[in-house]
Amino acid sequence: MYKKLKGTNSDDTKVRNKIIEFAKEQWGIKLMHNPKQRKIDLLRVDDIEFGVEVEHGHWKGNLWKTPSYCLLSNLGFPTINIPIRKEKYWKEYIMWYRKVKYNPSWLKNIFVRTNDDFTQIIVIKPSTITDITKLHRSRFIPNNNDEEEDWLSFKEEDVETYNLINGKYILQNE
Repeated sequence: MYKKLKGTNSDDTKVRNKIIEFAKEQWGIKLMHNPKQRKIDLLRVDDIEFGVEVEHGHWKGNLWKTPSYCLLSNLGFPTINIPIRKEKYWKEYIMWYRKVKYNPSWLKNIFVRTNDDFTQIIVIKPSTITDITKLHRSRFIPNNNDEEEDWLSFKEEDVETYNLINGKYILQNE
């Protein structure tokens, strides 16, 4: 069903563990690995309707200063991008085994993408993902594939960017 992307590793344990640590330090919340395959990556320990989908990016340094990554969407401005196949996590209703099912997590789930060495973590909140004034749909060939894909794209000012400075993640000021 899912094609193998070049230069990727399907074991995302390392990035999941980093985000578990980040969430505890930054937000004071405990996350755990989702035991179910092909579901959202992480769940909040005290509220399993709160999920976190994580992606380990492969850019170095600051995404917003790396044109080969932030300008991929060809929208004329820098973006961070979520693969369209992940959009189901922010839909109120989803198809599940050919039946429409209510998704109680759709306004709680967040998306997190990191750079290669975890010195930058970008967080997209559900209020941003579901806001049609902030969501930009795009179609492009990502750096890890040879085929064009559909994406949800977001501007820098609409997301939270944390940079690792002196061993602590600091929210980037605009």
